[in-house]
Formats: sequence, structure tokens, C-alpha cells
Amino acid sequence: MLLWGISDSLFRTPVKAVGAYQTLFYFRIAMVSCFALFALFVPMPQITVWQVGALALLSVVVIASKYAVLKAVNLGDISVVMPIVNSWGAPGVILATFLLGETVPLIAIPIIAVVLLGVVLLSIQKWDGKKLSKEAPLALFGMVSTALYFTGIAYFAIDLGAIYPTFIIEAIMLVFLVTIHTTTKNRLRIVPKQFGIICASAILLALGTVTYASSARYGVAFIAIPLAAASPLVVVVVARLFFNEKLRPHQVAGVAIGVLGIISLALIRY
Repeated sequence: MLLWGISDSLFRTPVKAVGAYQTLFYFRIAMVSCFALFALFVPMPQITVWQVGALALLSVVVIASKYAVLKAVNLGDISVVMPIVNSWGAPGVILATFLLGETVPLIAIPIIAVVLLGVVLLSIQKWDGKKLSKEAPLALFGMVSTALYFTGIAYFAIDLGAIYPTFIIEAIMLVFLVTIHTTTKNRLRIVPKQFGIICASAILLALGTVTYASSARYGVAFIAIPLAAASPLVVVVVARLFFNEKLRPHQVAGVAIGVLGIISLALIRY
């Protein structure tokens, strides 16, 4: 949670400086490099063709998700975007019941509703006319697709371990992005300072993903998913301290409700 929260917060600077496309491109390079390094210390499991195909489909979803999130950050405040995206714990719990065969207690249903209420509150820019923040639709798409991604990681981690599912997804995504780049001929420019921030963000996200996959593999995904998704609190604190972003009272309430709901989901099993 802490690693992901700091990683998400670091996104703001490079996105504002070089744009969503370039940030996404260099971020994927950094992520593949991190997982390639991790893979050197872990034996390669036996991987089937259908597993590679499923991970490839998941890669397409992730590319669309990441681009949507970065565009949302470029349009608005990271303190609004990332808490919405990181409320994926609610749809993630629902997906876990189908993909992982886990049973969700009835008491979890109203808690999931509370989490979604927090997302709605955070998405509303003003109470007058219930104006939706311009970045909210992209952030909501990012929330659902992120839930699919991390639930998929938990699913494949059972057979493939904590490293290789994400490594394969990141490698496929990088191939897609390189293909898109060569066909569209978008110009890339390297800004050393921004590239350093992107690398730092990628390292934190990679470490957080490995920790999450390990906990989902050896524990219960129903618990790992909500706890991992509780990073909005970190994002809001970092955005307030370092980027001087402010939330309206109802948006602060939305963050609080969402985080409390996610933590409550994790405590149900106890």
C-alpha cells in the first residue's frame, strides 16, 4: 500500500512535464527492467500457451488503463484521480469471487457499496449541479481495469509465482507500445530528470506488486486485494504536502469513507 501510494504520487511530475504517452512508454521500459532483474533470482515456472494468451489479453487492458489514468492526471489533480483508481479494491473483491473461487460474506456487500460511495464523493467537483470532475470518467475506467489486472495477477501467481505473471504482462505491453510508436512515428524525447522520477516510481510499483502477489499467493486474495488498494490515503497526503493540491470537504470525506471501507473489507475474515 505504502509503496504503491508513493509510486502513484510520483507520476504527477513527469506527466505534466512530458505528457502521458512518453511517461507511459518510459515507465514500461523501467518496469520490464525491474522484473527482468527479479527473474534472475527466481526459477522459471512451466508456462502454458493459454496462460501466455490470457496474460497478453490482460496486457491490452492494462495499456488502455494506464493511458487513461495518465491522461486523467494530466487533465486534473492527482489527489482526485489516484484515490478513484485505487478504490479498485471493491470491484476487485467481486472479481475474486469469480476468478479465484473465493466466497465473499454477505456483510461485505454493504461495505463495497460504501467504498463506491466514497468514489462518487471524490469524483464530484462541486455540489452545485453535482458537476463531475473532468478527469473522473477516465479515472473510473482505470479503477475497473486495475481491479481486473490485479485480480488476474493474484490468479496467475498461484501457479506461476509472484514474479513471472507481471514480468510477462510488462514485456508484452512494452512490445505493444514499441509497435504503436513505430507505426505512428510519435517523437520521444528524454528528459533526464523526469526519467529518473519515472524509474523511481517504477521500482516502487514493482516492489509493491511483488509483495502483493506474494501475499495473494500464500494468503487470501480477499484480504490482500483490499489492503493493497488502500493507497489513496498515501496519495492524498503526498499531493497535499508536496504538490499543494487541495480537496473540498466532501472529497476528503470520500477518501476517508473509501479507505475505511477497504480496510473493513480486509478485517471481515477476522
